Amino acid sequence: MGRSLAGLPHPPQTMIGGNLAQLRADRLGFFEQVREYGDLVPLRFGPRKVVQVNEPQAVEEMLVTKNRVFCKHFALRMTPVLLGNGLLTSDGPHWLRQRRMAQPAFGPQKIASYGNDFVSLTNEQLAEWKEGEDRDICQEMMTLTLRIATKVLFSSAITGRERNVGQAIATAQHHFLQRFNSLIRLPGWFPTPANLKFKRMIGDLDDIIYGLIRKRRNESEPRDDLLSILLHAQDEDDQSRMTDKQLRDELMTLFLAGHETTALMLSWAWRALAQHPEVLEKLQGEIDRELDGRMPTPADIPRLKYLDHFLHEVLRLYPSAYLIGREATEPCEIGGYDIPKGMTLWACQWVMHRDERYWEEPLV
Repeated sequence: MGRSLAGLPHPPQTMIGGNLAQLRADRLGFFEQVREYGDLVPLRFGPRKVVQVNEPQAVEEMLVTKNRVFCKHFALRMTPVLLGNGLLTSDGPHWLRQRRMAQPAFGPQKIASYGNDFVSLTNEQLAEWKEGEDRDICQEMMTLTLRIATKVLFSSAITGRERNVGQAIATAQHHFLQRFNSLIRLPGWFPTPANLKFKRMIGDLDDIIYGLIRKRRNESEPRDDLLSILLHAQDEDDQSRMTDKQLRDELMTLFLAGHETTALMLSWAWRALAQHPEVLEKLQGEIDRELDGRMPTPADIPRLKYLDHFLHEVLRLYPSAYLIGREATEPCEIGGYDIPKGMTLWACQWVMHRDERYWEEPLV
């Protein structure tokens, strides 16, 4: 038996909303404030109770050693209409089956085979930049990663339809964030203007994705892209293949994972270089020394050690996904405390990666 969560220190809560107003006012600032209350901090958002986990060993229990007694966080389960039952949202045997079937698409050699596309698409976008003009770097990185995701997933150049997919996914994320922040969440079928707009957008997305799947199934020769790999992947136990619905869900997930999160990391990297010209100078020196004026290839990556350290530091300080959550499917013990069934636990990477207990100079 562990200790009870009752009586643990926590931020002040209102009677109805709990900590919801604080979360809405300054999300990351609130998570940082919560860290000061201890390793496990009970919170409440309306009727929903949450525990923020601020200690690495307790996070390891949640995600690794006791992961079988947890399922994906309820916020992810709010997204089935968009992402379906793909790798990001699924659990258990289905997740394991899909992961095994998708794994060949992400082996080191396969990823390296896309290197020329990464370089050529980046050069195409750089050619559009003019000396002295202002550019929205976040939007530029969104466009670049959209081009790359479209090429890798569908072996095609970006068109208006694929651009619509990226824009629609961004809109959908905003829709879910608004729902997550709401004290009262009306069901998705309730005909609010936001729900109706979202339903139309999902219909348009499905038309695009299912159209690409149907077209590819009718082609006689396989292509060298992720869609073809997933189309021909077989389950190792029963030799079955993915249905159109499973393909659709994984493509939506990969589009999200390979588009926005990468663009956010690149945007933060540009910001860090602008703030630290000495780092830019070291990076440029390493690239000049190792590449000697030629275009990079995947084989160069192991030698670009300073670049590797720089990107890892960007991800530490500015994680693209700053929160990860799980929900207990049965009573368990985390960090020495009893966690009841149905309790949501979350860990904030943004906070833990800046904790002075684990990083000597976290902001340097």
